[in-house]
Amino acid sequence: MNFENGSRASILITSHSIIAMSVNKYFLALICVAFIAGCSKKEEPVKIEIAAPETYKDNALHFEVQYPGNWPKALEPGQRAIFYSSKEAQYRLTPPFSDGMEKGAKIEVGAARGDAAAITKAISDFKADYNIAKFQPDESTTLAGAPATKLTYSLETGIGTLHATRTYALSDSFYTYIECAWFDESQAAAQPAFDQAMSSLKLAHTLSAAAAEAQSQEASSNLEKFDNESFSIEYPDNFSAHNGKGAGMMATATFRGDRNDCDLQVDVFDAKGLTVDKVFDQNKSKYPNAGSSSDVQMDGNAGKYLNYSPVKDVSSRVYFTVKNGKVYRIIMNWYKPMQEGFLPVFEKCVASFKIK
Repeated sequence: MNFENGSRASILITSHSIIAMSVNKYFLALICVAFIAGCSKKEEPVKIEIAAPETYKDNALHFEVQYPGNWPKALEPGQRAIFYSSKEAQYRLTPPFSDGMEKGAKIEVGAARGDAAAITKAISDFKADYNIAKFQPDESTTLAGAPATKLTYSLETGIGTLHATRTYALSDSFYTYIECAWFDESQAAAQPAFDQAMSSLKLAHTLSAAAAEAQSQEASSNLEKFDNESFSIEYPDNFSAHNGKGAGMMATATFRGDRNDCDLQVDVFDAKGLTVDKVFDQNKSKYPNAGSSSDVQMDGNAGKYLNYSPVKDVSSRVYFTVKNGKVYRIIMNWYKPMQEGFLPVFEKCVASFKIK
């Protein structure tokens, strides 16, 4: 399982059977804690920050969902993705529901290959695993335009009542589920994120051979972090990363996927006492078929970028910033007919750039 923001992998659940073991193991202890918690003062509503939405796409099962871009996520590619309102909140949303942490919210989306019988079994297994929860009668509803079954349940954790809905739908020989979970104090603040996730969800499905090939060539929207002695940057998890030094460079890193005409490169070299404006003016003539340029912020520093086209059907952009006597240059190239599959992701990569 891949965790962001330093999340502790040891407390997250990887299967329904482990959930059942964890919940039952701590049930007796939680009864005692519940008595104490019941005597305490009612907590204030939890403040939850909801940034602009980002899209998570599972490259194996092809389900998609939008989630707040500032919510930490825990990923199991090909199985599920979990999004927490904060790193602290995840501990209260996972057995043993640790006290002393923020009561937040979570969104979980997962999928597996199966038919209607598989959904029935998945629901039955889930209820068996959460046998100390109180389930409402199942509801018939729709999910992403498909007939669906909705579970609603609550669970006394000893530090408050955890509420959740979990909805299953079938599409194209896969079933997909989405769960929204919250404590009483966090429902109102989290509801916009829940609504966004539910309305944006795309169910797991198969792709045609042509679509699968095209998608495999695009830059994945799921990013990994690259670090060297000069900078850090996030890059698509279906790209390879190479650290080295180009001619005359203090540091160079390149990131490339299946297409040779679609990549990112970061260079660091001596600024020779020049400002970013002077560096830009000295270098802009090196980039053919130059188009628009603009000022930009790069890790809080003034920067500039220039759009250009080195060869037919390839678009490029070069960024410059200067800090501590060094020039930091980022070059991105993409195949113009597939721009939507590269440029938005590359821009997220540049936004993640940090200078050391």
